[in-house]
Amino acid sequence: MIYKTYKPIDSVGRIVIPKDFRDAVGFKEFEDLLIEVEDGKIVLSKAELNCVFCGKTSGLRSYMGKTVCENCVKALNS
Repeated sequence: MIYKTYKPIDSVGRIVIPKDFRDAVGFKEFEDLLIEVEDGKIVLSKAELNCVFCGKTSGLRSYMGKTVCENCVKALNS
């Protein structure tokens, strides 16, 4: 199903994500979200708070849309 709506941005830059949108992707109240800009679009996804390869929780960055630690990024690039 495709969801589409128009929402205003308030004076401090906030928007409300409708409940049916949140339910459709499984976002929970107070859950951290990852916010990225890709090809001129704002992309929201569930935040991964650890490296997808080794589980490390510090020194994280986004690498090809995944959360990866610096050591794993180096390993992937070698």
